[in-house]
Amino acid sequence: MKLAQFGLSLLLTTAASLPTTLAAPTAIAATSVSPFTAALAQNKTLEAKMDEAMAALNAGRYAESVAAFEAAIALNDTYAPAHIGKGYALYHLERYDEAIAALQRGTELDSTHEFAWMWLGITLDDAGRPQEALAQYAQAIALNPENAKVWFHQGITLQRLERYQEALLSYDKAVALQPNFERGWLSRGRMAGHLGQLEKALQSFEQVLALNSQNVDGWYYKGLMLMLLERDQDAIVAFERSLALNPNLAEAQEKIDAIRQRQQARN
Repeated sequence: MKLAQFGLSLLLTTAASLPTTLAAPTAIAATSVSPFTAALAQNKTLEAKMDEAMAALNAGRYAESVAAFEAAIALNDTYAPAHIGKGYALYHLERYDEAIAALQRGTELDSTHEFAWMWLGITLDDAGRPQEALAQYAQAIALNPENAKVWFHQGITLQRLERYQEALLSYDKAVALQPNFERGWLSRGRMAGHLGQLEKALQSFEQVLALNSQNVDGWYYKGLMLMLLERDQDAIVAFERSLALNPNLAEAQEKIDAIRQRQQARN
C-alpha cells in the first residue's frame, strides 16, 4: 500500500529535541577542546544530518533519506527520531522487515511517539502481520485518541482480518474526528455497502463528492448504491459522471447497460 505522505513534521516532535549537551566544566585549559564544545559540534552535525534526511524524505528520495538517517544514527544511536524516520523511509521502499526493526527501535527509545506506533502498525499489516499491527494502533490511540489517521489504518487492518463491523466503527471514528477526510469517507462507504447498510454507504459517498466532485470512485460507488436502492435514473446519472471523469471505467458502462435492461424488462 503506497500511501500519501503525512505527519512528517511529527518526526521532529515528541522527544525530537537534540540531546542535551554536556555541562561546561568550571575551568578549562585554553589549549584544550571542552566537552561542551565537542558535544555542541556533534549536535550541530546531527541536526544537519536530520535536516538532510528530512529534505530527502519530503522529496520522495527514500534511499537517500535512509542513508542520511543512518548517518545520524551513527552519531547518536539513542536518538529516536532518526530510527523512526529511517523506518518510515524503508517502508516506502517496501523493505518491510528492516522498516519494522527501525520503527521498533524508535518506540523502544521513545514510547510516547504516536507517529512511530502508527507506522509500525501500517508496516506490520503490509508485511502480512495484521494481528500484530492492531496492538501498535492501540498504543498510538492510547497516546492520542484524536488521531483520525490511526483509526483509519486500524479500519484497513480490521477489514483485512474480515472483522467488518469493527472496521466500519473505526472508519466512523476517523471521519467523526476529521470530517474532511476524503479517503476515510470512501472506505466508510465501501464497508457500509459491504455490510448492506446502503443508506449509510450512500451518505458516505455523497460526503466524498462534497469534498471532491472529481472523485471517480465516489461517483461510481454512489451509482452502485443508488442502483441497489433501485433509484435507477439517479444511478445512471452517477455512473455517467464517473465515465465522464474516466472513460475507461468499463464497470460503470456495464452498470448503466444493466439498469436499462432491467427497465426494459419491466415495461
